[in-house]
Amino acid sequence: MRGIPPEGFVRLARFVAQLDEQLSIEWVPPDLADEVGEYLENDVTKEFLSSQGIELGSADEVIEFLSTGAMTPFSAAQISQAENTSHGEEFDVDLMWPEYRESFDSMEGELTTKGSITLPAPILLKVGGIYWGFSGNRRTNLAIKHDLPLEVWLVEVDRGRFVAQVMPLESFDEEYPLAGGSVSGYTVGSDIPNMGSISASLVDYTVLKGIRELSLPEWNADPFSTFYAADDHARAKNLAEEIRSNGYVDPLIVVVGSRGPYILEGIHRLVALHLLGAQSFPALVVVDDESFDDSRS
Repeated sequence: MRGIPPEGFVRLARFVAQLDEQLSIEWVPPDLADEVGEYLENDVTKEFLSSQGIELGSADEVIEFLSTGAMTPFSAAQISQAENTSHGEEFDVDLMWPEYRESFDSMEGELTTKGSITLPAPILLKVGGIYWGFSGNRRTNLAIKHDLPLEVWLVEVDRGRFVAQVMPLESFDEEYPLAGGSVSGYTVGSDIPNMGSISASLVDYTVLKGIRELSLPEWNADPFSTFYAADDHARAKNLAEEIRSNGYVDPLIVVVGSRGPYILEGIHRLVALHLLGAQSFPALVVVDDESFDDSRS
């Protein structure tokens, strides 16, 4: 079978390049009413905005939120830095979904057949220095694939306008009730190890008074998904035996931030209690005020 000589590949590449030079996309502002579902039906974007303190409760609020955007030229290099977008091999994986592929092929077919196409600009959010792809990933990749100018509907979020109200401290008191002298049948120890980690890790914070009792099943304490190293597994098992034998457990340190609670100190104790079948654990609870971007004030 005869192959294509090298000069043939060069001519083919030039031909494809000439075709792309003749193509164009006219970007127009998106119909924001059509974009509402990208928030209301997209848990990933909801979780991201929620982590930034933003909650939108209705279609009208979503439209108001997006209406502050403006048409903005954007390069492929810039868009590659945005979160919740896919490019290159990641986008090829997306195209394995039949409906996704069909939609992309339809747009590309119209572009290459007609030479020009009018498309609503992809929507990109800028929240606290983070770029987030809200919608239009296929349109974005169509422009990148054919090396065409890209414009986006860039929404630079005014967090003071849309930020959700942070729970008052009283609400944290309700969510994390005071512990008694024992939790899950184990005496609560008087020592809280590594207290210095709080000031070393946080800048602006509030420590809730007293030791709190937290529900253990709400945490991922499975040792095989928590630890990778054999030493960590062994340490958790040894702690479980110590707790079972001594009958007491020292409190953990839990930080509550805008993205939710996490263990600052005591992950091995958490796993040990899980191994013992405990349903709750004692912890000192610290509210990371800084993470809420002063929205309490």
